[in-house]
Amino acid sequence: MDAGTTSDLRRACFKANIKLAVVKNTLLAKAMEASEKEFGELPKY
Repeated sequence: MDAGTTSDLRRACFKANIKLAVVKNTLLAKAMEASEKEFGELPKY
């Protein structure tokens, strides 16, 4: 996502009282691998 799209998303989440977390792709992939949950095709994206 570019900076403008990210900013719009953050504003929309704030207005809707949704918590948005930004993480590094590598850290998310490692956390998903370590989890016992099934994420399907999500790790590819």
